[in-house]
Amino acid sequence: MNMDVTYKTFTCGEKSERATIVAFENQDIQTWLMIVVHTEHSIVIIDQHHQPIGTVTLEFIAKRLVESSGEDILQKHELLPIQCVKKSDPFPVEQRTLSVVTDGERIVGVITQRMLQTVQDQDRATLSLIFDSAYEGIVIIDRNQTITSMNQSYRDFLGGLKERDVIGRDVTSVIDNTELHQVVKTGIPERGKVQTIQGQKMVVHRLPIWQEGEIVGAVGMLIFEGMTELHRILQHEVASKAGAVNTEREGAVQTFETMIGKSASIQRVKSLARKASRTKASVVIQGESGTGKELFAQGIHHMSSRAEGPFVAINCSAFPENLLESELFGYEGGAFTDARKGGRRGKFEQAHGGTLFLDEVSEMSSSMQAKILRILETKEVVRIGSEQVIHSDFRIVAATNKDLKSLVQEGQFRQDLFYRLHVIRLTVPPLRERKEDIPKLLGFHMERLAQEYGIEKKAISEEAMQLLLQYRWPGNVRELVNVVDYVVTMTDGQHVLVDHLPSRLQALS
Repeated sequence: MNMDVTYKTFTCGEKSERATIVAFENQDIQTWLMIVVHTEHSIVIIDQHHQPIGTVTLEFIAKRLVESSGEDILQKHELLPIQCVKKSDPFPVEQRTLSVVTDGERIVGVITQRMLQTVQDQDRATLSLIFDSAYEGIVIIDRNQTITSMNQSYRDFLGGLKERDVIGRDVTSVIDNTELHQVVKTGIPERGKVQTIQGQKMVVHRLPIWQEGEIVGAVGMLIFEGMTELHRILQHEVASKAGAVNTEREGAVQTFETMIGKSASIQRVKSLARKASRTKASVVIQGESGTGKELFAQGIHHMSSRAEGPFVAINCSAFPENLLESELFGYEGGAFTDARKGGRRGKFEQAHGGTLFLDEVSEMSSSMQAKILRILETKEVVRIGSEQVIHSDFRIVAATNKDLKSLVQEGQFRQDLFYRLHVIRLTVPPLRERKEDIPKLLGFHMERLAQEYGIEKKAISEEAMQLLLQYRWPGNVRELVNVVDYVVTMTDGQHVLVDHLPSRLQALS
């Protein structure tokens, strides 16, 4: 999960523990034993000037008892050593003795080895969280080009790999077209290089790791998820300086790079979709309404060998059967009443050399399914009112919000068409299963719509954001965009409060 992390460096005063202060008065060993047994805190021994001079522990006193009589006097030079640090000093990275924390002449506490270990464990946990929650993919290899670390973002980009799938493996066997192992050999850093991973162009850094004058490894970072993101950033910067309005156009080219979301679940689907785009096989994209199935279809098309060809989409549930047939197959002039003079090419013809996206494919009638199957098998189309056979070279990507396999078992979807379409299946997760993407989706669409409407960008209050994160989003991303449109339009001030949200979200408070 991607999340915001604040890393804090503590001072000695912030992490000091209470201490028992004892004046040195030439006490015997038995007296010191009573003192250490009856105190819960570390002991700081002070001299007649109230200056800290040493400490004792139960283990130390027990050893002295074994070596001598309990009536022996513990001498000042026998005390365990300490080190004094100021309250405002940075918390120590390491220490060999008890640290006594002072504020001027006053002792305010101590830093024990136990506390040092606790803070170090917390630091390691925080750094690990930062490493794994960074949006950028990060991989580290040793001098033998073996992967020693790879963060969650990178593993998600590669298809949701587990640590056990990458740690200990040669980097060249895990990451496409990597040159990280060459950096280990040369020691020459490479910044802002373009690398193709799973067919997608990425902007990467490759940096050597030096230790005591030797290269001990290298770190690789995915800085931008594809060239499109870099171009968008540069265009936004230019537009901002020029005072231009930069809006997302409806129907603009959608790629995996432009899809918003870094959650593990959406990254896994994107990785599978990138692999699917390298093949000619049919793809079925399954997911609830509003999850962005057509965006994945477009992404597959624009990353495939058919990218220069057309992307043609049709919603099979939007037309009655007779009209759907004419939309898909086309017709000759005079084929039926109101037919366009000269006829019209159908979607199968229009998709020649490209991709045909059949949305809501499960809504087709059984007879229409049979006709579709025939065309998929022969790649030959006959327009309504014609006998001429037209060859069309297209790839099919279909989408549905239903379980096609269950529909086959229920007799509502043809089994032969199911196997023809269902070569590769992608399942797009609903928004409620990738809530970590919600803030970024909200931010993107808030800015986009503010620019489109020519109004000042608004910020969402913490309370409103909590409700937006709690909400189940039955309409998924489509519903989220609708909510953003509502609050951008209806909120007068610069801050979106709970009262500005639609009533269905306010009801959660």
